[in-house]
Amino acid sequence: MRKSVTKDIDGITFTIQQLGAKDGRRVLTRITKVVGSGFAGDSFAAAVQALTDADVDFLCDTFAANTTYSEDGGQHTYELAKLFDEIFADKYGTMLRWLWACLEVSFGSFLGELGITPGVVSELKTKAMAAMAAPSAPISSSGSPS
Repeated sequence: MRKSVTKDIDGITFTIQQLGAKDGRRVLTRITKVVGSGFAGDSFAAAVQALTDADVDFLCDTFAANTTYSEDGGQHTYELAKLFDEIFADKYGTMLRWLWACLEVSFGSFLGELGITPGVVSELKTKAMAAMAAPSAPISSSGSPS
């Protein structure tokens, strides 16, 4: 039996139902490609580069179809798939936290076995941000680093 988990994310209560095996295997195929390309090499940037617009659309659409939400303490519950654009407009951080929660609900034990936990993702993100913020060597007039 599939489980449902309720998570409060940025003041919105999401109820996320675990994916069934058919949807789960499709999602697993996509996230495995990202995991293999980026996290295996300890590179958050490589993982992000491996993720396509089509992948993000697929993940959001698949998980939204299995999520309901409430903004008023549960008095009114809505299907996320029907109001996705409205609920996440200008809330991209919330959307990413919801997407991670969805991955945890359906693949938490599998991701944990691979060593991919929220802490590891956060650490890789911090490393990638530090690398991007590091000053690069000045470019000389010849176009090469001096």
